[in-house]
Amino acid sequence: MIKLFALILAVAGLRQSASPPPLPAPLSAKDLNSLVAAVDKTFASMKDFSTDFVQFSPNFVNRNQSAEGHLYLTKDRKMRWDYSKPEEMHYVSDGKTLYTYISASREVTKEAIKESDADQIPLMFLVGRANLKKEFQEPTELKTAPVVSGNRVLHLVPKKKLEDVQSIDI
Repeated sequence: MIKLFALILAVAGLRQSASPPPLPAPLSAKDLNSLVAAVDKTFASMKDFSTDFVQFSPNFVNRNQSAEGHLYLTKDRKMRWDYSKPEEMHYVSDGKTLYTYISASREVTKEAIKESDADQIPLMFLVGRANLKKEFQEPTELKTAPVVSGNRVLHLVPKKKLEDVQSIDI
């Protein structure tokens, strides 16, 4: 199963810049609620989703490492994760079976996905759902600069304890 600590998405794509983007002014409670409502509306109407991503996860010595790639999701639980960094890997699922291909070893593995595991996959958890406040603790705005200047990042902590997901940042 894919183990994630946090996932930061830049829907417009990842951009490299010489200096990090400035931290936007904090949102008021009213503006934060409006942002959450807008994200809710977007996720509820989604049938599919595609974006570049940066993934942060702790390694075996509990240090954060990052990976980058492109993600495709559909409401019917199909997905494809194409990692480009630090190594080329691909995860593809039809909603019932997960196929993993690691380019360096030229190996494919096949693993059944249990129904209960499907919600462990960040964002698969969100596609086609509404009411973030029902599924997550009170959403907060991330207090660090977003990957893409001008974006806002919501920090979501699932109410239901998930084995491999502590939080999702979108």
